[in-house]
Amino acid sequence: MFTPEKPQNYFFSQVHQPFFLSGVVLAIVVMLMFMLSYKGILPLQVDSASFHSYSLIYVVFTQFFTGFIFTTFPRFCQSEVIEKSYYLRTWGLHQIGAVVFLAGAVLSVELLYVGVSVLLIANTAIVYKLKEIYSKAPEAMRHDPKWILVGFSMGLFAHFLYLLVFAQIDNSAVAIAVNLYLVYVTFAVGQRMVPFFSHSFADKNERFAPIVFAGFLLKVIAVNFELSSVEIIVDIALGLYIALEVRRWA
Repeated sequence: MFTPEKPQNYFFSQVHQPFFLSGVVLAIVVMLMFMLSYKGILPLQVDSASFHSYSLIYVVFTQFFTGFIFTTFPRFCQSEVIEKSYYLRTWGLHQIGAVVFLAGAVLSVELLYVGVSVLLIANTAIVYKLKEIYSKAPEAMRHDPKWILVGFSMGLFAHFLYLLVFAQIDNSAVAIAVNLYLVYVTFAVGQRMVPFFSHSFADKNERFAPIVFAGFLLKVIAVNFELSSVEIIVDIALGLYIALEVRRWA
């Protein structure tokens, strides 16, 4: 006799579902908190700019990235799907860290640091699993996953640097997190998937991903040393190079 699966079991049965839903919920919470703090209604224990950037990058967007990459990365590497127990533990750690961080942002800096530490552990678990999958992938399938893993690793490095941001120490955490994590991971996935879905017959350009990474790295250096003219030149060069490569796919 057929017994329908319980809704809660179905909800957790696919890796992207809990991450996507909690990402949406936390996005609403974070934006409300930021707006209330901006209006002076909800005073924060830390700099509002640091709270805004960190919460969006590591509380919100990392959940969407994880849900998507935990689904697609094993396919890119021709690996087995990520086991349910692992992604649920990672998801649970992320929710605990997010709640404690948001509470600490209002109540105390010490509590905020506890939240950041838990989120950092969850982020480490994400990168560890991707590295484990990558290490078992066939050699011929490693090129694109390698650069996705590099992007996530840079995000983990910037996550550690954010501990210094909240301690009021100047560093390039935001520049690294935005350029070498958020933007570069999006690019690395896109350059892997767009030619496939557009049925492009163009030869694979193995230098495309590393050259773009080098460009973003140069941009981060320019931002860190406040070299605005260099940053503009790098942006234009990257835009033209990516546009020419995309045009080649057509």
